[in-house]
Amino acid sequence: MGFDLGAVTGAFAPLLPAGFYYKTFKWPNWHWFEPAIRRMAGLGKAPTQADADHYEEVAAQTDVLVVGAGVAGLTAAVAAARAGARTMLLARGAQLGGALGWCADPAVSALTRQAGELGVEVHTRTLAFGVYDHNLVCACESLAPEGALDLPACVLRERCGRSAPAA
Repeated sequence: MGFDLGAVTGAFAPLLPAGFYYKTFKWPNWHWFEPAIRRMAGLGKAPTQADADHYEEVAAQTDVLVVGAGVAGLTAAVAAARAGARTMLLARGAQLGGALGWCADPAVSALTRQAGELGVEVHTRTLAFGVYDHNLVCACESLAPEGALDLPACVLRERCGRSAPAA
């Protein structure tokens, strides 16, 4: 068992309120402290070059948001759209219908067609990752297909979005 010099900082925990380090390491320059803090946190070296990928952030309002595009999710989205609600459907995978979407199930095909006809806004490859106050839902949509590392620089890689109920 080795000696952990960083564990000594635990003795000072009662003296360091939450957010202490934010105020402390701003002066004279955050970058002086960043390498040591990243090592202690297990994050490794920060990249020195700008990210070549492009990202976008969007906000949307909808009456009904359905997370999950299996048969139940598709059915819920179609029912909400039939009732006149502005409906958005988020699917984690590239196909609608969940497990049945990959085997050309006729029920999934019919529901997908109905969703399109009724104007359901569909986002595939989208992971909803948080539900917050006032029904705010955050999601991340991967726009580049998996394994497409040679995309041109102008292509968006991901889109982060927020959806809230319509006012």
